[in-house]
Amino acid sequence: MSHKIKLQLAPIGKQPLKKCVPFWRRIVCLACALICVLGLSVQSFALVQEVNYSDVPSHAKMLIQPVSEDSGIYSLDVHFEGSAYDTADSREAWKMVMGEWLNDPDYQVIFTFSYSYFWVYAAPKDSISSTSTNLTSSTGYMFSFYTGASSAQIGQLYQFKTGSWSTVVSSSSGQVSQYYFDNGVRSLLESIPSRTYGIVKDMTTLIINDDVRDNEPDPPPTSSSEPEEPSAPSIIPPVDPVIPEGNPEYVVYPTSIWLSFFRWVRWHIGNGVFTGFSLLAAIIGIYLILRIVKHYSRQ
Repeated sequence: MSHKIKLQLAPIGKQPLKKCVPFWRRIVCLACALICVLGLSVQSFALVQEVNYSDVPSHAKMLIQPVSEDSGIYSLDVHFEGSAYDTADSREAWKMVMGEWLNDPDYQVIFTFSYSYFWVYAAPKDSISSTSTNLTSSTGYMFSFYTGASSAQIGQLYQFKTGSWSTVVSSSSGQVSQYYFDNGVRSLLESIPSRTYGIVKDMTTLIINDDVRDNEPDPPPTSSSEPEEPSAPSIIPPVDPVIPEGNPEYVVYPTSIWLSFFRWVRWHIGNGVFTGFSLLAAIIGIYLILRIVKHYSRQ
C-alpha cells in the first residue's frame, strides 16, 4: 500500500517569522545572569561585617570590659579553677597557646564570642581550613568560657578540647551572631560562603588575664638571684592592612580613607547580592506556583 504525501511550499517572501522573545523577558534573564555572576564572584563580601563594641551582646560585655573609654583596649578575666576541665593537660595547653603559639607566625589563635560563650581556638595555620559554614582544623586546641552564666561563673572554663575542632556555626540569616577579634582571621572568615560574621573594629587590643600562669609557684629565691615577677597578661595585638600615607606635596588627602572606602563598598555589594538572591528566589517561587495553578485549572 502506498501513501501520498502532499507538500505545500510557502511563497517566497511570506516565510513564517520566528516568534520574538518579549523585551521584558530579556531584561529579566539578563538581570538574573548578572545577579548569579555577582553572587559567585563576590559571595564572600557578605560574610564579614564590621561592628562596634556597642553592637556586642550584653552577655559578652559582662566578660569583655573596656580598659578606658575610646582607647580601643579591652580586657577580660578567665579562670580554670572550679571547672571540671581544670586539668594539668588543659593548663599546659593554655600556657603553650597563650605563650609560644600566640607569637609564632606559623600558628593561628582565634578569639570569638557570642551571646553565651567566649572561645579560643588554636592550631597550626596549615591545618586550618574552611567549610561552607565554619572553620575547622585537624589538630590543635579549643577553650570555651562562660560569658552569660551566673556572676560566679563568668569567665570560667566551660569546655576544653584537644585534637580536631570546628568553630561554632552561626546564623545564615545575614544577621551577625558571631563576633571575632581581628588578629589575622579576616581572610579565613572571607572564605566561608554561607555565614555572616562580625569583626569588632574598635577593639584594637585585647588583654587576657588568667589564673594559670599567675598562680604558678615562684622558684625559691637564692642569695644570688631575685624572685621572678608574675607573668604578664597576654596582649593580643591587632592585625590590619596598612595603607601608607601619601606625600603631602603630591597627595592632598589622607590615603587611609581608601581602606574604609573598600570595606564600605564590599559591605554594600554583599548586602546587594543577598537581597538580589532573595528577590530572585521569590520571583521564581511565585512563577512556579502560578504555572502549577494554571496547569491544573485547565484540567
